[in-house]
Amino acid sequence: MRSTQQFLTTSAILASALLSACYPEFQFGGGGAAGEDASTSRGSTSSGMGASGAGGRGGGDGGASMSTTSSSPSNGGAGGISAGDGGAGGAPSTSSTGGAEPTTPCGNGMSVIVDCQAGESCCFSLDSASLDHCEVTDDCGVDFYTFACNTSADCPGEEVCCAVYDDFWLDFLGVVECSASCPSPSLKTCASDADCGGGETCSELISESFAPEYVAAYRVCN
Repeated sequence: MRSTQQFLTTSAILASALLSACYPEFQFGGGGAAGEDASTSRGSTSSGMGASGAGGRGGGDGGASMSTTSSSPSNGGAGGISAGDGGAGGAPSTSSTGGAEPTTPCGNGMSVIVDCQAGESCCFSLDSASLDHCEVTDDCGVDFYTFACNTSADCPGEEVCCAVYDDFWLDFLGVVECSASCPSPSLKTCASDADCGGGETCSELISESFAPEYVAAYRVCN
């Protein structure tokens, strides 16, 4: 039995040697030169270089190490950062074209004081706060007071803002307007005691019990 095994082994060795002598490229198994040839045929265009070497420069150049396990190059690195958006536009111009036009305080119809547009008077209703309004006029009509200014700052040049009173009855006539002067019994309007002189104080023109929202807006030196 042992001699038979030795004969078979010897025969196999001789056969292998004979094949190797006649066909040098022949080898048993799947490794060696056959494996290397297969790698070349799958990736001949890259010559076995790692796929990162042929990719983009997303994270720097790829390494130069050899790779025989990849059958196709992987995608290149991510592209560079795209161009940023344009910078924000400059802030709007705030250059002044002149001082603010004088405005007159007035009720908005809901007992809230707002500023009329330049050139408008405040029409103060004697009947209802809901009728108060701004209007371009120097006479708001019957049952209305007409307020064309509330301080001298609303008046042109050297004129002053005056609350006009009746010379005989000394009653307020319901008109506040710009004038060259405020002869008695008319009264100069004010915002504080500093606007008055001669020991006068800045007091309410319209009673708080009548129209409380107007008390701070219309005051006179008295």
